[in-house]
Amino acid sequence: MAAPAVLDREPQQISEAEWLRRAETMLERVNHTDVRSLSPEAQFDFAADLGRLLQDGEKLARSSWRVKLYGAPFFLRLGVLNGMLGRWEEADRCTREAESIAAKVADHLDATNAPDANLFRGALENVRQKQVPFVEARALFQAGEEMAGGGAWYDGLEKLREALNRFEITNDGHGKVAASIAVGNIHQKKGDYEVARMFFGDAARHARKARDRSAEATAYLHLGAVEIQLQWLDQARLHLGTAHRMFSELRDEQRRELTEEYLGLLEMVERVPEAII
Repeated sequence: MAAPAVLDREPQQISEAEWLRRAETMLERVNHTDVRSLSPEAQFDFAADLGRLLQDGEKLARSSWRVKLYGAPFFLRLGVLNGMLGRWEEADRCTREAESIAAKVADHLDATNAPDANLFRGALENVRQKQVPFVEARALFQAGEEMAGGGAWYDGLEKLREALNRFEITNDGHGKVAASIAVGNIHQKKGDYEVARMFFGDAARHARKARDRSAEATAYLHLGAVEIQLQWLDQARLHLGTAHRMFSELRDEQRRELTEEYLGLLEMVERVPEAII
């Protein structure tokens, strides 16, 4: 069981009994905390707590099956947290370590009748099914954004579509909004305005369902902008007007002013249709 590489501290020398007592408390935390709902600061603190516990148990795990068993769900959760914090290499390392431990202890888990065996299995499955796909989707999204930003539109589009599919599977509303807008942006740049409009409409729907008014207003802004290019001016005025009202209510001055710029462009296009590029 290799300790996480992100901690700048010396491991504590504690007894196996004390480590297991702390681990039992941490396992409850792993099983009952949805890290997606935590703030970045709380995610960082959770990752640090897990990292310290794993670091303190590294030597103990060499001679204790029980300490080693805890490593599988703990490393898996630490991988999730690192992914959510943007530490992709460490996330991948922790996930691989978790699966390596799980494979090594699988026979022991199957053979044991210890009452905590099901807890370990449950913790592993909880993180595998609910958390790891979430981080994988986020990693795909980031990769797609970077590719598209670097000019590799088609490769970026492929990654972003795959991320969008993963967000659908994990029912990540905020991820679905971000990926839908990102895919729509690429289609808009390619001149596929109707396809872009479809994805921006999806983003607005996902944002409403997630009750994210800022994201919903942003989706309406994108909708209005592409509808100007399509010269669907009535729809553009409706969506830009809605975006402007929502940004005003949210006190988002920067995006409200950007919306006003598009409303100005809309008025110009209404007067001179040829003005749209």
